Amino acid sequence: MVTKTVYSEILYNLSLTKNITQSLSKFGIEKDNNILICFLVDGEDESESIVKEIEGEACPISELRTLTNMKEVKSVYKLNNIKTEIDYLDVIVSRMVTKNFVSH
Repeated sequence: MVTKTVYSEILYNLSLTKNITQSLSKFGIEKDNNILICFLVDGEDESESIVKEIEGEACPISELRTLTNMKEVKSVYKLNNIKTEIDYLDVIVSRMVTKNFVSH
């Protein structure tokens, strides 16, 4: 682990940068956002209290694609120069995995 907690480690690994502060600020919670993706780690007693604090409607992860702003995703993951139709998820995951070896 690079960060101090499993939660910050997940946010850090969503980013292409090796900068922890940038990763947490880009993928952390912002006051003006109306969509929150919450992940809970099994075995943590805090899960119940976290879920109670979230205002809104829970929906399955399968609906995430309908809520995704692909223009913003392409910008964050530097995919704007890709012209062909591909599975962007594969490219994003590959870049996340290789961020320690390659600078994008």
